[in-house]
Order: sequence, then C-alpha cells, then structure tokens
Amino acid sequence: TGLVTFELVNRRVLFVDNAASGSEESGRWDAPYTSLSQAVAASVIGDAFYLAAGSGAYVGTVTLKPGQTLIGAGATGASFLALLGGDPPVRGAQDMPSIGGASPVITTTNGPGLVLSSGNTIDGVTIGATRGTAIVGSGSGGAGPTVRNVSISGSGGPALDIIGFAGGTMTFLGIERTANQTTSSPAVIHLSDLPGSVIVVEGSLQLTTSVMRGLQTKGVGSFEARGGVSISSGAYQGIYSESSTIRLSGAAEKIFITNGDAGISVRKQSSFVVAGGQLRITTVGANALDVALSSLEIAGAGNVIETTGGIGIWLYQATIGPAGVAFDAVSASGATNGVHLETVESQGPLVIGPDDSEAAFGAGGTIVGTSGPGVMLSFVNNVTLRHVVVGAAGAAAGEPASTANTIDGAGIDAYFVTGLTLDHVKIARTGSHGIAGVEVSDFSMTRSEILNAGDGPGEHGLWFDGPARGGENGMTGVALIADSVIDGFWDTGLVVRNVPSEATALDLTVEGTTFSGNKRAGGGVYLRAEGLTTIDARIDSCAFERLTGSTVDALAVGTGVLNLINQ
Repeated sequence: TGLVTFELVNRRVLFVDNAASGSEESGRWDAPYTSLSQAVAASVIGDAFYLAAGSGAYVGTVTLKPGQTLIGAGATGASFLALLGGDPPVRGAQDMPSIGGASPVITTTNGPGLVLSSGNTIDGVTIGATRGTAIVGSGSGGAGPTVRNVSISGSGGPALDIIGFAGGTMTFLGIERTANQTTSSPAVIHLSDLPGSVIVVEGSLQLTTSVMRGLQTKGVGSFEARGGVSISSGAYQGIYSESSTIRLSGAAEKIFITNGDAGISVRKQSSFVVAGGQLRITTVGANALDVALSSLEIAGAGNVIETTGGIGIWLYQATIGPAGVAFDAVSASGATNGVHLETVESQGPLVIGPDDSEAAFGAGGTIVGTSGPGVMLSFVNNVTLRHVVVGAAGAAAGEPASTANTIDGAGIDAYFVTGLTLDHVKIARTGSHGIAGVEVSDFSMTRSEILNAGDGPGEHGLWFDGPARGGENGMTGVALIADSVIDGFWDTGLVVRNVPSEATALDLTVEGTTFSGNKRAGGGVYLRAEGLTTIDARIDSCAFERLTGSTVDALAVGTGVLNLINQ
C-alpha cells in the first residue's frame, strides 16, 4: 500500500535514415524518414532527431528550431537515451538506436549546412562540403548551442558563423575547411558576441582561403585549438581577435601564412596564448604578430617568424604574461622596424633566439632593410636577444666603411628599458648608432659585434646619453659589456652620460672588448657623470686599436661622481 508517484517525461524523437526502405516514413524507429529535411519540417520546438550513418550524405540545409537536439550515429556516451537526459532503458522497452559508430555527413549544393537556434544540441555528425557556411546561427541573446563530436570538412563557404548566443559549449573533433565561396561571414571561422562560450577544436584545425580571414573572434569567452593548426588566408589576416581568449595548446605545428595582412592580430583586451611551441608565422607585406591593448604568452620551442615588408613582432600597450614570449628566430625585412615593443608590461621575459651557446650569428633571425631602428624598445623590460643579426649578416671587423646601410636607423633603440640582454648579437652597417639608449637600466651585452655603426658625425657604437634624448640618464643599474667587438663606428665606441636631478647610480664593467677603427675625432670610451649621479666603472683587458682620439675619457662635472678603474 502507499502512494507511488511517476514523473513522465515526454520528448519526441524523430528518426532519420537515408538507407531505410519502405513506403511509410513517419519518423518512428521502425519507419524513419529518409530525408533530414522531412524530419525537420515535421518537428516542433524541443524535438530530438536521431540521424543514422545511412548510405551517403544527407543533402540539404537543416534549420533547427529552438531547443531541438540532433544526435548522429557518431555520438558517444552511455546510450542514446542518456544523451537525451533520460534514464537507461528498462527490460522490454522499445529498442534505442546505437551510437559510437560512423558519423553521418550533411552537405548542401546551395545554402548552409546547419542553421542553429537557441538551446540546440548537436552531437556525432560531420558537415561536409556546403555552398554556404557549414554551421551558422544568430542567437539574439538566446541560450548558446551545445556541440559535441562534430567535424567540419570539405570546401565551399566558411566553417562557422555563430553570433549572439549567451554561453554555450562547442567541441569539434576537427575542422578542415577550404573556403572558396563568400558569404556575409568575414572569416572561415567567425565567432562574435558569445559571452561565456567555450569553443574547443580537439583535432586538426586547417583553414585555407583567399577571400576572407582565417579565424575571427569578437566578444568570445574562449577558443582553443588542441591539435595542429594551419591557416593560410592569402591577403587577409590569419587570426583577428577582439575581447576574446584564444589558446593554441597542442604540441603539433601551428602554421600561419598570409600575403598582404597580419598573420596574427590581437586587439581590445584579448588574451592570446600559445603552449607547446611550434608556432610558425610567415607574412608578406604585413606584420607577423601584431598585439595591442591585450595580453599574450608564447611558450615552447620551435616558434619562428619570417616576414618581408612587415614587422616581425609589434606590441603596443600589451601585457606579457608569466610564461613569457619566446621565439627561436625572428627574421624581418623591409619594414619600419623588425621588432617594435612599446609600453609593454612584462610579467615574464621576451626572448628571441635559441638557448644554445654554440649557435651561429643569425640562428636567432636576421633583421635587415628597415627604414627606422632594427629593434625599437620603448617603456619595456626583460628583453633578451640571442644569436640575432641586425643589419648585414656578412659584415666583418676591419672592413672598409660601407656606403650602403642595411639599417637606416639605429640597430637597437632602447628608451626607458630595464633588463635588456644581448648575447652573441651582430649589429652591422647601421645608418645611425649601433645601439642608442636613454634611461636604460641593467644592460648586458656579451659575445657581440657592432660593426660600421653610423654614417656621419655624432653617431657612435653604443650611445647612452640621457639629456640628448629627453631623459636624464643614459644608463643606470648594473651594466656589463664583455667579450665583444665594436669596430668601424663613426665617432666613439661607447658613450655614457648621466645628468639626473635625483640620485642615480651605475655600476659598469667593460671587459675583454675591442674598440677599433673609428672614422673621425672620437675615441674608445667616453663616460660623463653630472648632476646627482655616481658612476663606478671598471675597464679591464680591453683593446683599443686604430682610434683617432683618446682610448678612455672619464669626466665628473659639478656634483657628479665618477670612479674609474682602467686596467
């Protein structure tokens, strides 16, 4: 005796199998529709569909109603009923279709593949070639879709054009799409106004196009590619992101190729993260990595940039996260700069060049043919260059002055920079100073060469003159110049001048370095302390050859203090 309560949940399932035969097509398990469009036309809001693997593709656009679920034979889970949120079938219940098999394929000859409404679930299907976008939807703020075990392949229109849903989780097995048909979508994958959404591509992400961007996100919770990535987008950006998080987390190669626009462009409080390395960006006529008002982390080995007519790395008002930014090599030619970092907060280091003490000059890349400084650093810290060539790779000490500058400006221009480290860097045939610096703290240059710096009076090998460039100090902190060659400079090999209004200090060591072959009335080293500065300098085991002026000039002016040990 007693009261027994049953909760009856009634959700209609329409079955579709284009391999079925029979005159009756009612959508029942034993009399499925043979056309998916038939099933959708007969459906109401909240219905579910089971799509069998069938015999060949299901052709035609599928426009889902709100709350509908499409489950293909490729779905995975405990059971078909469990995927619908129901209990396991009891003994004697109607048979349920199998899952975990081959995914059915949806294609179109005209129009998109799937059109989403609010609250849809898609599981276990493949979208093949479509004349329009493979999956498209505009949610107007409705509930975002749930996507599982879905692949997109083939050619035609874009892969995804999904706009205006709240939340949603979309996981794709892989997306390999050649977009050669234009639609209203600006990118092969276009995701916009999807707050709180999570989009994951588990396998390969391959986007090929010459008519639109590769990947564009605006206002997206997060987009992650966990497998290999290859985006070739012709004259359009490979990635463009605003107010979104993009993460490339796989260990496989991540290749971006563009011709006329940026490889990767990150804007407006976005976050761009690469884990596992193997990022390779190749561009012509545009910047390779272009980040403004956003954060980035690029970790792992094998990261390489090659650009012609563009800046290799351009960061403006950006934040480098704790994992830092690391590239094995950055090569750039024919732009304003090869590397441009301006107003960058560095929670981790930016490193260009391999961690290999035996690597050759150029192993970290070559920057040449710039109309301004090869490397421009402004209000940034914790930057390391290793095995990088800035200018003429073939230049050698002792060569005659060259009338052909390979860098029109300074080799490296550092303005309010802390923690600049150069190891085995060659700077050669620059139209201005080899290195120009103001308010540079904790500078280190080892095993490096500065050759034929400057093409006129007042241009030096290393020039750290604060007042001459709107600052007070040229160099402060602890600085080291060791085991290097500064040859063929126009005036003076090393100039340091500090004139601060508040107390500053410089502990400078110059050792095992050759200063040689200047072109006019300069010398080897010129140090000048004025104002409230103290310079402690040690010059040890250096060679001074073929100079027209003094080997070392050290001056303390007014209240400036300069202590020199020259041995």
